[in-house]
Amino acid sequence: MAKFQRSITYKPKIDAFLSGECIQTIRKGRKIAVGDLILFFAWVDRPYRSKWAWQQLVKVAYVENIIADRYGVLFESSGKTKKWQDLDYLAAYDGIIPPTGLELRRVLFPNLKKIPKNGEKMQIIRW
Repeated sequence: MAKFQRSITYKPKIDAFLSGECIQTIRKGRKIAVGDLILFFAWVDRPYRSKWAWQQLVKVAYVENIIADRYGVLFESSGKTKKWQDLDYLAAYDGIIPPTGLELRRVLFPNLKKIPKNGEKMQIIRW
């Protein structure tokens, strides 16, 4: 069991996370496994230059490896690809406002031109 620290910087997600409504995060890479512990926190002011406003420990219950690109998400476990327009449920789990797949894409990739041509390896992480 590994232990990680991750910040939450998307403002609408903070209240949803603290109330228990937000049960998921999507992160780049392949570091997290079921059973791992993640200490989530938010900064008081500027990231890396201020104290933590709060912290909360969660135990990972579910991990899905995905590859996301400008058009959609490939779910590696099933081999199926879904368009961003069909991923509103992921946005809702992730505390995205409004809870749409297209808004989730905008939050994950503010600049679509920077998405690698072969997509970005990411993980859906739920607790």
